[in-house]
Amino acid sequence: TAVAAFSATRDVWRSMGDARGEASALLDMGVAHQRMGNLADAQAAYEEALVLFEQMGDDNGKAKVLGNLAMLMKRRGAADQAESLLQQAADMFYTLGKEDYEADTLKVLAQVQLQRGGWMDALISYNRAISRQPNRTGKQKTIQFLTSMLMRILGIQLPVKR
Repeated sequence: TAVAAFSATRDVWRSMGDARGEASALLDMGVAHQRMGNLADAQAAYEEALVLFEQMGDDNGKAKVLGNLAMLMKRRGAADQAESLLQQAADMFYTLGKEDYEADTLKVLAQVQLQRGGWMDALISYNRAISRQPNRTGKQKTIQFLTSMLMRILGIQLPVKR
């Protein structure tokens, strides 16, 4: 299975003393567990990967793990936790200049916010996501224009940096 392959890969990286390889294998193992519905095992793998990425100071790896943990929490119905994790991941991707990852994360964040009844927060997050995409479609440009106009009418200012 994929889990067995990633577990073996993790063991090889660990035996070589390569924390980055080990953390990446753990992240992949978490994804495989999550796809198979083994949510507790997925969470354990993600949390172990998170510790390694934090120890290495690898914010890119950390942000990816936070995003995957958020998806797991969303699947479990823990929207509060998912929202917090997604916001952290989006902020990290922004700092790293990873606009595509930031945009993808913000879109999921908007979905979670909308599910929780926070339609205005969802609108802001989605507008930010669209603004981070370099090759926006005509439809996305129109959506961004209309949501920006709505926010102006309501007196809501978008964050300047984003």
